[in-house]
Amino acid sequence: PAMPTKRFDTAAVCSGRSLIVAGGRDGSNTLAIVEVLDTDTRQWSVTCSLPYPLQRATNLICGEKLYMLGGDGQTGNVTCSVLSCSVPELLQSCQTKSQAGKLRTA
Repeated sequence: PAMPTKRFDTAAVCSGRSLIVAGGRDGSNTLAIVEVLDTDTRQWSVTCSLPYPLQRATNLICGEKLYMLGGDGQTGNVTCSVLSCSVPELLQSCQTKSQAGKLRTA
């Protein structure tokens, strides 16, 4: 299904039955939104926000932590950020449709 927020230059990673997509660009703005696709139900959920807009970063999962590394900020400057959150908490926030808050700087 189509994503709720049309964008490119995102960071994406799979965790179990979920596809987590963070940041990116919508054509004119760098985005801070995080959305998750449940591949069983084929439904998208808007979950949390990044602490700041980020594009062209990399997502990876290590244990139960989601890490978002590098990327460009709103101005196009390369950042050396490492953001992290608990994958179970992130996915739980999608199931309950509540806001998970912002990913934390690790």
